Amino acid sequence: MSSRHGDVSNSDRDPDDLPVLKHAYTVYHYWMQHLPGPENDLDFKGRALGNWWVFLGDYDGAKERGLGLVAP
Repeated sequence: MSSRHGDVSNSDRDPDDLPVLKHAYTVYHYWMQHLPGPENDLDFKGRALGNWWVFLGDYDGAKERGLGLVAP
């Protein structure tokens, strides 16, 4: 296949040849599965953790509403 980046052929590439990308996906996957959600029963130094998914969906709106990562 020809592109502006030169000839690229990935059809015969083994996914294990890309350990950095594979590791990055694993870390991302783990991180996304372990973000505190609503009613998570987790705390940090005695303060309940909030729903961090709100920040991923609408960071500006969450900050405008005065939300934080932990309860006040």
